Amino acid sequence: MTLTILFLLLFNTSACCGYGFKGCSRNFPATDVMWCFNRNIANLPEVISMIPDNTTTINLSKNKIQVIPPGAFSKVPGLKHLDLSQNLLVSLKGGEFRGLDILEFLNLTCNNISHITSDAFDGLSGLQTLLLIHNTLSTDQLPPRYDKQADPCFKVYVRRELRTLDLRENPLTCTCDNSWFKTWAIYNSDTQVSYLYDLHCDNERSSSYLWQFDDKACSYDEVSFILLITFSVLDMLFVCVCLAWHKQGPTLRYLLLILKAKLHGRKRAAVGRFQYDAFISYCSSDEAWVMEQLVPNLERPAAGAPRFRLCLHHRDFRPGTAVLENIEAAIYNSRHTICVVTRNFLRSEWCSVEFQLASLRLLCDGSDVLLLVFPEEIPEHCLSPYTRLRKIVRKRTYLLWPEEPQEQDAFWVRLVDALKDEEEGERGGDDELARLIG
Repeated sequence: MTLTILFLLLFNTSACCGYGFKGCSRNFPATDVMWCFNRNIANLPEVISMIPDNTTTINLSKNKIQVIPPGAFSKVPGLKHLDLSQNLLVSLKGGEFRGLDILEFLNLTCNNISHITSDAFDGLSGLQTLLLIHNTLSTDQLPPRYDKQADPCFKVYVRRELRTLDLRENPLTCTCDNSWFKTWAIYNSDTQVSYLYDLHCDNERSSSYLWQFDDKACSYDEVSFILLITFSVLDMLFVCVCLAWHKQGPTLRYLLLILKAKLHGRKRAAVGRFQYDAFISYCSSDEAWVMEQLVPNLERPAAGAPRFRLCLHHRDFRPGTAVLENIEAAIYNSRHTICVVTRNFLRSEWCSVEFQLASLRLLCDGSDVLLLVFPEEIPEHCLSPYTRLRKIVRKRTYLLWPEEPQEQDAFWVRLVDALKDEEEGERGGDDELARLIG
């Protein structure tokens, strides 16, 4: 085969004689060799149609061929050597060499080929030597790395018989998209990439060698990529949950309690389940008003007035239990929550937690479980930072402690009426939630 290749590359027109076929000559005594060197051929099908069927070697170098139609050489299925060097080819779109099952040598040197499709070499099951020297190929313009069976590109398209591949004088790029080519060229045992260790990135002498390209960062496969994306998303979700818990921890925790209660089929409307009539949410700075006015008038009223069981921080919280759990238990086990809203209440973080949990009870309780009592008048602009509280004040009736002593009896009557369990006044929890969140 080596002598035949040398013959094709060095043979010139002075050695031709015999019969001519559209500018081609048959070589004697080798009657199966057609010489079409430097004949200004542009119409390839016309020339091939005049070539004998038994031809095994065709030299079409130094012509003006720009396009090879699909199946152009199907008339000469016995072709073994084909030289198309020094033409004007710009791409191989697929099917050009269909039918050449026993072709062994293909020379595409010195064209302007910049793109090769995945089926360009379909059918070349016997190809042993492929020359693509001095074209404009970068490795991302070669056929794709993998087919459906995930076999390397040249093994897929020219089979295992390919022994020599020459890609010198092509601008082979050194990027992650092309890292497969470096690995394949170095480690495959079937095909030798000629002058591999002399190939420079982008065909620039000043650039590093292709084999020196560090592709470690490009080595992840599809599974690794999926794992990377999965864990990145999980990390982001974890961070978001942590931030949400930090900002709205009590709210989220109470929502979980509600969900748990619904899953266990608790009946929120059962009257006998409440341990207290009301949980008093207040700031410790306002304890004097609570203990001197609120508690005596509700727990120890005048004769004939209803008595209420109140839950107070200092008296009824279980020792040794987390504060938040005590708050949740107090709200859950009380029919109502009375918020004693003062400027101190607005500044207190724990009061804010208690208010949020109490307002969220409207998700599952239909009654007016949240009562607002203002021992002092607070201008509306002071409530602006407290969105939910401001909405409740605007849309619901609240009680303001009167400055005049003669009006205080009416205050207690209204509060006692609000604490009474009137089922006919229940409202849907979803409607109440819609009111709260706007």
